[in-house]
Amino acid sequence: GCQAPWVAVSSSGRRRRRRCRSVWRRPSAPGSGCGAAQNLGNGVMASEQVLPPLPQQFKLIQHHMRTAQEHEKRDPVVAYFCRLYAMQTGMKIDSKTPECRKFLVKLMDQLEIMKKQLGDNESITQDVVGNAHIENYAYKMFLYADTEDRAGRFHNS
Repeated sequence: GCQAPWVAVSSSGRRRRRRCRSVWRRPSAPGSGCGAAQNLGNGVMASEQVLPPLPQQFKLIQHHMRTAQEHEKRDPVVAYFCRLYAMQTGMKIDSKTPECRKFLVKLMDQLEIMKKQLGDNESITQDVVGNAHIENYAYKMFLYADTEDRAGRFHNS
């Protein structure tokens, strides 16, 4: 089994660091085959839904949308939460103008498709598990960057 520490969420909702156990689900490493997005359900991936061009007012959420697209196959839960955050932020920025409203409606459609596709995933259905999943992923990314930095390997990825 793996030896990487990660955050686990018990049935009582308590969060704690544990080693990988079969009882707990550990998020898959980026690029690994385990847990990668499959053609779930109706055969339509959320990224296949064409969004209108990003309105100028939504420049702030562009990074989150790009990150969601990059993680579509790697970790669909991360992609879902990036899109969800982008949608929530976009609603706060501007939900009145026609171009922004059109973009947000299409983004909501993507989120609904993803929610149906990932409906059996506890990271989507339970907030505490979803938060732990994102925290684990961020922790893994930090560890990777820290390891690369300490080894003196600098690159653009």
